[in-house]
Amino acid sequence: MSVAIAIEHVGNTLKGRFIALPPFSGEGVLLGNMKSVHQCDFTIEIGAGRTLAFDGYCLTNTIEGPYTLRLPDGSKQTGHLQAKREESARTGVDKAPSRATQPLFTVTACLNANGACLAACPHSDYNAEFICSNHCRQKLLACKAKVNSASAGAH
Repeated sequence: MSVAIAIEHVGNTLKGRFIALPPFSGEGVLLGNMKSVHQCDFTIEIGAGRTLAFDGYCLTNTIEGPYTLRLPDGSKQTGHLQAKREESARTGVDKAPSRATQPLFTVTACLNANGACLAACPHSDYNAEFICSNHCRQKLLACKAKVNSASAGAH
């Protein structure tokens, strides 16, 4: 599968866009965490009821590690993602120029990231689901705060 990922580090937070090129077409906004110097995780709702959860390494020129793809029927597929930095003209990111010019932190992006976060929560254990959904709520509040501070700085 060919993908294009644009990521920006903001403190311990990752923000960016994920585009899966045909034949697996999908697109989503990601909001993730840097767990240590190079370890990161993120979850993306990529459309059509599919959610991609990644937990691996985010280096300057490479993103690499295991992922889990949850499908609309509840099944999972796992694999290994290895994306190397390329110029946007070669990755296909420029095929969607209108999205490339949009700000990454918007209320819509926050809500999409929150939906992906909640979709990745376990649903079999009440306590684990509660903890996970609370974590998602905290990430949503932090994202909305960044939107508010960015819009206040633009005035």
